[in-house]
Amino acid sequence: MNITVIIMMMIMIILQIMISGTKCAIDEFILDEEIIRNMVKTFGRELSSVGTEQTCLGRIEENFQRFNQEVQWFDGNKMMDDMRNDVMYMFNWKKHSVERIANESERIASNHTYDKNMEIDYYNVKGVEIKDNNHYLRSLDSGSRPIKLTRNTNFDNAYVNLDHSAIHVPVNVYDKSPDVVNDIKWSEHLTQFFKNNLAFDPSLSWQFFGSAKGFLRLYPATSWRERDSYSDKPLIDFYDCRMRPWYIKGAASPKDIVILLDTSGSMTGVRKSIGQNVVEYILDTLTDDDYVAALKFSKTVQPIHSCLDTLVQANRKNIKEIKQGLSDVKTNELVDFTAALSQAFTILQRFNRSGDGSQCNQAIMLITDGAPGTYEDVFRQFNWPNIPVRVFTYLIGQDVTSHSEVYWMACHNRGYYTHVMNRAEVHEQVQKYIPVMSRPIVLSGERVFSWTPIYAPTYETELNENTWKNKQNYEKINRLRAQARYAHEELDQSLNNADTDDDNDDIDETIDNTEESEDTLMTNNGNRKRKRHHQSIDDLAINENDDGNVVSIPYKQIPFRIQQQYQHQHQQQQQNQKNMKKKSVSLYTTLATPVFDTRNYTNITKRILIKNVYQDAEIETIRIANLLGVAGVDIPIKEIEKLTPSFKLGVNGYSFMITNNGYLLNHPDLRPLFDGFLKPFYHSVDMSEVELANNTLGPREPDPYIESIRGNMINRTHGWKKVAVKVHIDEMKRVITRVNHYTHGMIGHTPFSLAIALPEPYGSYRLTSQVDLRMKYREENFTHYFRGNQWRVHPEWAYCDNPHQITGQPQQSFSTPEESILQFLTNDLEKQNFRWRTSSIRPKVYETILCDKDLIQSLVLDANLTDIPTERCSSNPNYRDEQRIKTFGIVSTFVATRSGLTRFKDYRSKDEIKMLDDLPFYHKHDRAIEETYYKRTVDFYTNNKDAFVYFVDFDAGEQHERRVAATHSRYDSNFLVTATHALFIGNLKHSSPVAVVGIQFRYDTLHEFFLNTTNKFNVPCTHLDVDCYLIDNNAFIVLSNHKTNDVGKFFGQIDGDILEELVTSGIYQRVHLYDYQAICLDAEIVSGPSSNPYLYSIFALVAKMLKSFITWLGLLYMNILYGNDVWSMAEKTYNVRQDNWMEMGLPFGSEYTMITDLDDNQTIARPCDKEFDLYEMINFSTDGQSKDIVCGENPKCSRNFLAHYIPHTNLLLIISVNNPTCNCQKKKLSIEPIEIKYDDEKQCQLLKTEKYRRRPAGCYNYHPQEKEIRQCGRAYTLSSTTTWLLLLLLSSSSSLSLILSIDYN
Repeated sequence: MNITVIIMMMIMIILQIMISGTKCAIDEFILDEEIIRNMVKTFGRELSSVGTEQTCLGRIEENFQRFNQEVQWFDGNKMMDDMRNDVMYMFNWKKHSVERIANESERIASNHTYDKNMEIDYYNVKGVEIKDNNHYLRSLDSGSRPIKLTRNTNFDNAYVNLDHSAIHVPVNVYDKSPDVVNDIKWSEHLTQFFKNNLAFDPSLSWQFFGSAKGFLRLYPATSWRERDSYSDKPLIDFYDCRMRPWYIKGAASPKDIVILLDTSGSMTGVRKSIGQNVVEYILDTLTDDDYVAALKFSKTVQPIHSCLDTLVQANRKNIKEIKQGLSDVKTNELVDFTAALSQAFTILQRFNRSGDGSQCNQAIMLITDGAPGTYEDVFRQFNWPNIPVRVFTYLIGQDVTSHSEVYWMACHNRGYYTHVMNRAEVHEQVQKYIPVMSRPIVLSGERVFSWTPIYAPTYETELNENTWKNKQNYEKINRLRAQARYAHEELDQSLNNADTDDDNDDIDETIDNTEESEDTLMTNNGNRKRKRHHQSIDDLAINENDDGNVVSIPYKQIPFRIQQQYQHQHQQQQQNQKNMKKKSVSLYTTLATPVFDTRNYTNITKRILIKNVYQDAEIETIRIANLLGVAGVDIPIKEIEKLTPSFKLGVNGYSFMITNNGYLLNHPDLRPLFDGFLKPFYHSVDMSEVELANNTLGPREPDPYIESIRGNMINRTHGWKKVAVKVHIDEMKRVITRVNHYTHGMIGHTPFSLAIALPEPYGSYRLTSQVDLRMKYREENFTHYFRGNQWRVHPEWAYCDNPHQITGQPQQSFSTPEESILQFLTNDLEKQNFRWRTSSIRPKVYETILCDKDLIQSLVLDANLTDIPTERCSSNPNYRDEQRIKTFGIVSTFVATRSGLTRFKDYRSKDEIKMLDDLPFYHKHDRAIEETYYKRTVDFYTNNKDAFVYFVDFDAGEQHERRVAATHSRYDSNFLVTATHALFIGNLKHSSPVAVVGIQFRYDTLHEFFLNTTNKFNVPCTHLDVDCYLIDNNAFIVLSNHKTNDVGKFFGQIDGDILEELVTSGIYQRVHLYDYQAICLDAEIVSGPSSNPYLYSIFALVAKMLKSFITWLGLLYMNILYGNDVWSMAEKTYNVRQDNWMEMGLPFGSEYTMITDLDDNQTIARPCDKEFDLYEMINFSTDGQSKDIVCGENPKCSRNFLAHYIPHTNLLLIISVNNPTCNCQKKKLSIEPIEIKYDDEKQCQLLKTEKYRRRPAGCYNYHPQEKEIRQCGRAYTLSSTTTWLLLLLLSSSSSLSLILSIDYN
């Protein structure tokens, strides 16, 4: 008993000693705020001194300050007006071109003599062939000589031929039909007028004529570019110009459409499927200027989508919702046509009287398999005698017996009747209502112009469930193949080298993504050789071995060291892809106008059905109002942006344009792509979704100031307003709050309005001083300021335009923008062979070089003022450049200016630069005022004029750790800290940003300098229980005393408790933002056997083995019949093996390679709204803050932290003392956007709420002469024999078009 007591007492004594020791250790870290204040002053002053002297900030500022009296306020309204007029003039040039196409089309068509036996040859956009790396376009006549295509940057860098136009024919149009052949024939004369238009306006992009017959004549001739299908199966080209928005808007005025889908008991099976397809195609013909209501009716009338029970704007979101509602359509026994028609008329009348909707055309689309009557009393009540509502009827099914009733409905209500017998006919039959809608405008003869919202080329892939799933499967297959092949090659090499060196380091060799070597390796059988290619993962999946086989081994047999090596290589490649510049997409708007058949009458030969045979009857002259097609020109959005250049708007200034619906044409925050796919609603992003006022309103709640600007722009009024806004930057991880000054005005003769936004207060001031090149070129050698190769200019700014660069004529080309600047200064300036670019109401004539006077003269001035030798940067006579570089690990310095000039100096050797994973900073970020670092630095200057802005790459610490693990070396030339400082000149608030200087440090040397500084002041940052962080003005970690892995991370992710205290104390502010262009990824829920990856793999394996065995038996039988050549042919063509049939059906070898990779989660991508919090430092007081954070519920258990601003920087020092006796769980904060979940009621409200819009000018919905037109479709009954014959003929697209030509034109 005594022994037990003694032991217990000893344990208590030991515990007391440990606790006392720990308490002493904690008490030892009492942080003296005065000492820390002195420490941060010293640290900040030292960094500022190094940055100022090394970047020549002082000298450059002195040079610019000589011109501080020339900083002047400029009139933003005048700038906006000048830009607005330039855009308007450009649009007028395009309008002139499309008008000429339409006029000449009408003239040529009227003079054309129809020949039903005509044969024609034309260049088909799909007839491309490649010979010797040259692209050619074939014609239909195999005997004709192909035309050569060359790349042209004016046409989206496509291969084109400027001497010819080409034809695109949809799959559902028979190009040998006499009507199509004759129209192709006369339209070939348009080529010369296309060429004339290009000569008049060299900035013209694609010109085209879309025929009502379905074909498209496109200039210049080009090859049709296919979308990326992410599949081995070829894509079917469903493009039909008649279904494009530019054609539909050009052909007819806006419309209100009520769709009535019959869901009675007879509309089941195939009929139901055809009816749903008809609804979908009708919806596809609607534009943002139209309104639609989709109803289903049987005994009762109900909306197809439960929320959309009335007319709503036919935008993509509403169309998508209606289409999704179609999948829930159920059929019932009874049908009530009276109720359905009455409700449709009631909806249309209500909107017409209230002033809502399109206030133009109105129509009812009736989709049924037959009606028991004509319901004349309903039409008499609602529609007669004026017939404001057209009725289009679609009779569904091939074996229907009653057609006269629905035919009567259409013909007596200014509509059209069509009979849709199967799904193959839906596409062609649905669009027949468009020419009927166009009759009033054809009869008027008015030249009406229409404009589309933005759109991307057809070869860009849109994001939907199928394309996203295909991409995931495609990447998974490539990943598995690459892993297996990589592992096999490494094992192969290690086995070959094992005879000479068992510990050969070649096994650890990584794949080089940039260089390709060809080392000869022996295959396993030893009698064949193949080449080893060092390639990226994607390349490995595409390029096969010489024998065509994908050689692989089971993943479980791959040594762990090689698995690690592959994982590092794969992660490195992913990081490289992330660091690459984001893919951009070319966006366009189209200007279109209808082309009329100028004939008022035409002769037709009636055909009647006698004993299942069509026979010609008498010739009849009928009244017509036919649409020949639509002419149009594409206008690249980049052409608009050229006329509103960023160098005129200044840093953080920008322009944007909106349509009459409030949708964006361009905006710096318009993000049309997600992972390379076009977002579903990229063309209908509203201005209010990207211009976010700095308020506390909830999601989708309109801000009155932003809505006021939007409304004024839609109403085409001039005005200005200042609004406090919040702007996300840098991959939506940083935020800036500021005041923007908006100025806006209309673009004449278009539905568009232009606005410019300038940041307050510096955005309204400019340095006006320049070098007068014309006066001083004889006195001064300007090229002296551009000596050497340590300078760059903005690669996309048009300092000067060379003659003929757009028309494709021979010209002097320059490999870099810098060469063109030197050429101008050394040659063109001396010879005075240039003109200053001016605003003009006519297109520019490129007879000589056109230069931007303000831009290039500012560039020469900036080059002069920043041309300072390093030895002159410091005023200290004892300053030693080499010592500072070594002490602080300086690797480079740079300066970027307002004119797009970037100067740099790199202190690393060429070998060190070559070892970098990415381009040096000054090469990667050579766009000066458009770069994020430049924008951040200038904005931060308004908070602290003396500060350098420090930052590192996101997740830089993690990347560093991966490189260290791969190279087994702590030295990492890629791990850098960048600091930048803005340079303003002027007086007081009347100052303007002119440049930003920068310096880069090695992280390890800066880290060492920080710890040395803390040790001098006895600040315990070297102790393991103390965490010291330097975080930037957006709360990202720039430096950590112990945890290198945390560098580049959001501080709230590491210690959210401290960050929340900093927000509470007013050092940081939390800014709540919304992303209305977001994409959400939902986990795909798989049911059945495939939900278990291992069970699925067994089923898949059995199925593939069975397929392989059947194939092997078939080949064996053929081999008996035809000899052994069958096997050799099968091995080369189909990758089969005679000796092992089991390998034939396996995707990656003799085993199902890497079965663990099958459980990768598949996702479904969909558009959604997201919200997120970002952080911004707002208090730069030198007073520190110290506080205890209680851990959990025990008030005695806490940890202490101190925060102190570091002068002359954007950094905050955080010192956190951890208490090892307490289990303190640190809170985690996130800045990742999360989805906003709307309930059903809110979702319905958002769908039905229509934002303010303005209707397009002009409406053509009636013409008195339309009463003379009798064509309203054909009604006839086919016998069973004819029906089966027709189905047989419909198996080919040519027969389909032939059958469709039975109808009147």
